[in-house]
Amino acid sequence: MAESLEYRFGIEEEFSIVDADGNLVNRVYDILDVAQKRQEPDSVKSDLHECMVEISTGVCTSVAQAAGELVNLRRFAGEAAASLGLRLLPTSIHPTAPMSDGKLVETDRYLRLIVGGALRGDGVHNGMHFHVEIPDPEERVAVVNRLRYHIPEVVAISVNSPFYLGKYDGVKSLRFQYYEPVPSTGPPPVLNKWEELNVWMDKLAYSGVRELRDIYSDIRLRDRFPTIEVRCFDVQRTVGATAVLAAYVRSLVRYYHRRLGESFAPPMTEDELVENRRAAYTRGLEAEFTVNGDSLPCVEVIEAAVSDLLADEPIEEEHLVRLNEFVKAGETGADRQLTFAQGGELDAAGLLEDLETAYYEGVG
Repeated sequence: MAESLEYRFGIEEEFSIVDADGNLVNRVYDILDVAQKRQEPDSVKSDLHECMVEISTGVCTSVAQAAGELVNLRRFAGEAAASLGLRLLPTSIHPTAPMSDGKLVETDRYLRLIVGGALRGDGVHNGMHFHVEIPDPEERVAVVNRLRYHIPEVVAISVNSPFYLGKYDGVKSLRFQYYEPVPSTGPPPVLNKWEELNVWMDKLAYSGVRELRDIYSDIRLRDRFPTIEVRCFDVQRTVGATAVLAAYVRSLVRYYHRRLGESFAPPMTEDELVENRRAAYTRGLEAEFTVNGDSLPCVEVIEAAVSDLLADEPIEEEHLVRLNEFVKAGETGADRQLTFAQGGELDAAGLLEDLETAYYEGVG
């Protein structure tokens, strides 16, 4: 492996646009009109629905750099929204508003995928995506074959959508549950070589898939850019929470990339991977994982992985230590949201105010 690789990366975050009363509003183009007068167009942009806005960092070489860019971008997008009397909320499903309030951005590609079933356009959902560079396509495939077994951990850390229409039904990431029926989602298959991606796409052609970016798997191999895209995060409340997830994934990619010449034994069966993923989006850090037949607390699995990374010349030691603290405290966005439900009643106004405050935490 090339030891000189920087493992350059970028981060995208998506937020709900709401009015002063916390209702979803389809105003992204108004925000972009304000934003694009002062900022590069690719940094703040639209996505699947007109009631959501996306921010994107440039190419970064450290989590500290990326966090600094996210601070500036959250501030900038927030100010653009505020100038119109609007707010941005960092949650993957709006806790009280109907998902149908969102107006679809009707591109030809989105419509093709929705008609085919490879994409859901009937509800608003926000995510966070992390792209990390590995130039060689065969090495990208090999790294994803290993990284995919960490999907349940990443999901458990990132859960941040427990409420819909003010109700909690025991699932901490409703965004994940919402996407369960979609055939192009879930863990990517194990591939022997890059060319097998064409076989995978052919199998999904019935659902409207024509190119790699049409596949919405938890980890996506890219061809337009030499990157691995990890998509299985709920959007995070704070820049700090986003940073520790980015550090974890970047460190895992580096760890496995440097060991591609070594043998690799899957830590769990395919059935266990699927069930652990479901347990993760249902219970978050309280989940129990099955690892080669043994039941282990999710937190112990994450702590063991972080310990291995910290022993391996870590590139993001500070953020990995903070991740351990985050995990031990059980500080997911979903758990924070659940503190606003007492006796079965949701303090919706208090929760929306807290989410707005979290968006600006560390941003100023």
